[in-house]
Amino acid sequence: MKALLAVGTIVFILLLSACATGVAEFQLYGAAFDTQYVEGAKVFDRLAAAERTVAKRMLKPKAGIADFDPNQAANYLQVGDPPLTGAMRASLGAALHYNQALSGLATGEATVALTNRLSTAATSLGGSASAIAGAAGFDLAVTPLLTSAIGKVLPIFEMLSKISNRIEFRQQLVLAYPDIRSLLVTLRNGTKDMFELMQRSYVIRSSLAGTDGVSNENLKKLEADRALLAGWVILLDRTIVAMDSAILAIAEGESSADLAGLVDATVEIRALAETIRALQNK
Repeated sequence: MKALLAVGTIVFILLLSACATGVAEFQLYGAAFDTQYVEGAKVFDRLAAAERTVAKRMLKPKAGIADFDPNQAANYLQVGDPPLTGAMRASLGAALHYNQALSGLATGEATVALTNRLSTAATSLGGSASAIAGAAGFDLAVTPLLTSAIGKVLPIFEMLSKISNRIEFRQQLVLAYPDIRSLLVTLRNGTKDMFELMQRSYVIRSSLAGTDGVSNENLKKLEADRALLAGWVILLDRTIVAMDSAILAIAEGESSADLAGLVDATVEIRALAETIRALQNK
């Protein structure tokens, strides 16, 4: 019922705003991306805890005093995100800023505001790209893939943040899309490794109960982690579809056909979010 009400509200707002072609559609698209972003933030909060737990076990020496590794600084103290989580959160944040720039173009936002967002994202990505070396010891496939994806996006954001001409900014933003999309796909595919890290954080080697070193109590927590990841992946998949429509609308001048596709994808994201929350809260 709530999902139907959400869909009805979106359609009603679009009808009221029909005279401002593209504005309402992109505003609602931005809100839909934020919905997915909030679910991603929950995933990263859980991943950060798991990453710290596993890292501390790995850093603990068998005897004597452990050496200091500057790449592990975020794991020694609980300040900010540990390396892998930080890189993933910054990557999703970069996609958020990119989408805000798309929406800003459609709604007439000043170019300086658009470039400032991308400059902020570039700074965050740059720091994460340097810190992710601290996650190399986990031996996860996502780590080098994410490093590569960030390496492609970072110079693009740095370039976009310096463009003051609105037409050129629009052109370069469209050209940047394949790499932004690839970054999101890397995050999506990396959820398999994220789940592995979460599972490893629950393992107690000396435990005789449970499965694969995970106690029965922690198995329930792991299943909750699985549901959390699954919900985000579903929303992320639909968000990528919506982004495909959004970039077409920007590239082709917000045509009615492209905007219709954007609206359909946006409505589906909002409805799915309501359904997923209901299932996770059972």
